[in-house]
Amino acid sequence: MKKLNFYEDYKGKKVMRVIFLILLLLPSFHLFPSTLSERFLSMGTIVEIKIKGSVKKPELRSIMRDTRAYMESLSMLLNSYDPRSEVSRINNATEGEKVKVSPLTYDILKDSIEMSRLTEGSFDITVLPLVSLWGFFKKGRKIPPSSSEIEKVIPEIGYYYLKIFPSYEVMKQKEGVKITLSGIAKGYIVDKAIDFLKRERIESALVNAGGDLRVFGKRWRIGVANPRNPEKVVGIINLREGAVTTSGDYRKYWIYKGKRYSHIIDPLTGYPSSSGVISATVISPNCWRADALATALVVRGEEGFSWLGKKESALLIKEKEGKIQLIYSPRMKRYFRKSK
Repeated sequence: MKKLNFYEDYKGKKVMRVIFLILLLLPSFHLFPSTLSERFLSMGTIVEIKIKGSVKKPELRSIMRDTRAYMESLSMLLNSYDPRSEVSRINNATEGEKVKVSPLTYDILKDSIEMSRLTEGSFDITVLPLVSLWGFFKKGRKIPPSSSEIEKVIPEIGYYYLKIFPSYEVMKQKEGVKITLSGIAKGYIVDKAIDFLKRERIESALVNAGGDLRVFGKRWRIGVANPRNPEKVVGIINLREGAVTTSGDYRKYWIYKGKRYSHIIDPLTGYPSSSGVISATVISPNCWRADALATALVVRGEEGFSWLGKKESALLIKEKEGKIQLIYSPRMKRYFRKSK
């Protein structure tokens, strides 16, 4: 009879226990949260996505790829400069012609018209003829148009020239009316991306499209840029759930004879905003609302605080004698901490 080796017997039992523990833990490894971040160019700006979820890394990468593809498909649909887009089909239609659009485009047009009514025309998606005239998105054009050129275009501006039908059709009621969704589309696409990530059971996420940003799942610290020194911040917003959008005269502009001309145009006057506001930051549950409101507040100033909903707040920045001045809506101080 073979003599039992106590050491081998003990070693065998120990190995079995170790193997058992490994087998017990292996199925649980994927429960530890994974994080992933990505930056890419889309919608004419840098898009940043950060996600965290209790899934394996390959699955998280797959969710990231799908989110990016989804955002880029929406961008193509809503881009007024893409001849294949639904927006371009509306712009190319004649007066009185009904254009069939997708439910998604219909929804954003409906929301845009509502925001135009709310802001009394300070936000208006029919501003495209003025944007084209001023040429902020064209290389080489850095001379203001003449007053006669502006007066010629002004009659074509007005959200009330657009009519939408429950049958998902859109009609222009005046020839020459053209729309751009640049003041709301990025926020809308960010909202859709967040909705997609929530359906994928992502625990927390940040989606930022050139300053149109929305977060959920944890407390995020979001810097508000100094408009005259964008590499620095004037303060920090702490937000767990919701959207933050900033519009300002420092993103696209040029200087002519010592005067700064910003791409944010007042649809009522035809000229770049003259409210004195050089930056507007809005917090809202929805990024599309924050996007539109930030643009309108640059145009109208603190008078526009009355447009804010019960869950919304705003921070305006003005410049006086080379120094910046911060103006808060009543709720903003709950979220914002000024830099020292």
